[in-house]
Amino acid sequence: MLIYLSNQDKIAIHDAVDAYNVMLKVLKRKDKPDLSKEHLWVIALSIRNLIVNIELVSVGSAYFTSVDPKEIMSFPSQKKAASIIMIHNHPFGEMEPSDYDLDATDRMIQVGRILDIHVMDHLIISERQYHGYYSFADYRVMDRLRKSIKYIPSFELKEQFEKSLIM
Repeated sequence: MLIYLSNQDKIAIHDAVDAYNVMLKVLKRKDKPDLSKEHLWVIALSIRNLIVNIELVSVGSAYFTSVDPKEIMSFPSQKKAASIIMIHNHPFGEMEPSDYDLDATDRMIQVGRILDIHVMDHLIISERQYHGYYSFADYRVMDRLRKSIKYIPSFELKEQFEKSLIM
């Protein structure tokens, strides 16, 4: 489901605070989502970090929502976005990322590399927490996941290994 924004809402997003503030506006709309289930949104950004679009990609259960790379990258790819921010909610207020959250983000970073769409951040939001969000970038989780080789194609690993032998 595409979320329509007025031109004045298509602001630049530079960090997790900006992304969270935009999501607060989305969550306060008349057609407010049922946050007793996990939802996954994607904010697509231009090369200047201006919002290209915001899309609700997935609605799951109370404990899980699917993360399908084709769904996540569909609109950003079509709109020629330079980067994305993934945002999902945890209905019960737990702000720490699950193993599945980490794995899905790792995978999306690799998909983004292939499509040349930078995965800037992944936020976990909750209505039940004082701070309201957990930013993978702010906690350096994105840095760690960018170094992961779990989803790198084997031919790239081989090339990296061969280059390291030459140096």
